[in-house]
Amino acid sequence: MRSFFATISLLICASVAAHAQRIDLWNGRDLTGWKIFLTDATVDPATVWSMHDGALRLDAKKINGYIRTEKSFANYRLHVEWRWDAAATERSNSGVMLHVNGPDLAWPAAFEAQLKTGNAGQVVGMGLDIPDAPLTNNRKRAERLAPPSEKPHGEWNSYDIVVRDATIEVSVNGVRQNFVQKLPVTSGNIALQMEGAPIEFRNVWLEPLMSEKKSPLTSQLYDWEKMPVTPTPKGARRDVFDGPTSSLDVSHCHITTLNPGQDSGEPRLHTQEEIIIVKEGRVEAHIDGRTETGGPGSIFHFVANATTRLRNAGDTPTIYIVVYFRPLTTAPKS
Repeated sequence: MRSFFATISLLICASVAAHAQRIDLWNGRDLTGWKIFLTDATVDPATVWSMHDGALRLDAKKINGYIRTEKSFANYRLHVEWRWDAAATERSNSGVMLHVNGPDLAWPAAFEAQLKTGNAGQVVGMGLDIPDAPLTNNRKRAERLAPPSEKPHGEWNSYDIVVRDATIEVSVNGVRQNFVQKLPVTSGNIALQMEGAPIEFRNVWLEPLMSEKKSPLTSQLYDWEKMPVTPTPKGARRDVFDGPTSSLDVSHCHITTLNPGQDSGEPRLHTQEEIIIVKEGRVEAHIDGRTETGGPGSIFHFVANATTRLRNAGDTPTIYIVVYFRPLTTAPKS
């Protein structure tokens, strides 16, 4: 009997500890801990949000914008509930933006979990790459894994989003709708979007998760002749190494082959330092609006927060080596 009560006590303590980890991003009263960004600086931010029946109502009328957390987060389970007005149109649009980085813009660098009517569960790369997703309308878009699971306008919906290391998993009303991986950015602010139609949010909270990082890398030779080659629509890719070391959160290297005339995709923001070494052919790099071209042996250095795109500028396949690092970071404080 004593063992039974001891077990119950441990379960209660574990439950209390787990609940204590929960971070209420919206406090149910005001926008403490959030920043408002609007595309029209003449609009008073106080006019675009209000409290309505215990919910946070966002309505920026004909302009776009968002509210974003002042803090940056990594490795978490995010819960968000949203509702459109019963009379909302089928074109009603919003989104939950994850890993927001760089300056506040109408379309900041982020991964957007769509809230557009009928599209909830889609994940869109806004200036950031989703490696396995197709390019549609100039953005990488990972489509839903299941039929729409949204409720009719006027009813509350829930997003449960698990962000762990370089992956994002999305569920809508309990239905698993998406899973994206190999993401180039693994932390950032969280934002709730305003895109012309009034929308309500409630119960916006997250729970920190433990990282599932790989075993530390060791010193070794990576033989070109033994590297697995994965064909891609634009050429090929060789994954060399990716993992932590004693001094780095991530040490990464892959090798890309681009066929003539092909590019690396839409311009994207790099949140870490990145080095490109040209092995074969000629590479044209678009770096923050300017263009540089280099041949075999040339090295491009992209500083953090540079926006870049690479293109094969020759008549034969080009091969280049990509190396980047992320320093060790501490978990965000609540």
